[in-house]
Amino acid sequence: MQQHLEETRGQQNRLQEILSKYGGSPTDAKAHLSTPKPPATQLMKKALKDTVKSVKGDTDNPLLEEMELIRTKEDAILEHAEIVSYKMLMQLADRAGA
Repeated sequence: MQQHLEETRGQQNRLQEILSKYGGSPTDAKAHLSTPKPPATQLMKKALKDTVKSVKGDTDNPLLEEMELIRTKEDAILEHAEIVSYKMLMQLADRAGA
């Protein structure tokens, strides 16, 4: 679990580098997001698709750059949720004496 947590942090750093590369500024601000569950992830996927369609003028073929940004956003959300989940599991294990 520790190894995967480190990999996740590496992915988070990669996403921060991508943001910086495109003129964005990574932040340490924390959002109080719940862990996405399958119905929520499907709704998020649909919302992202609808957003891309509206930006593109109702086409089903978004630009590669737009899709990369969407995937980057999805990665950031999921990786942050993984970090929080692993920290929580490690704390629970510590409390249980494992």
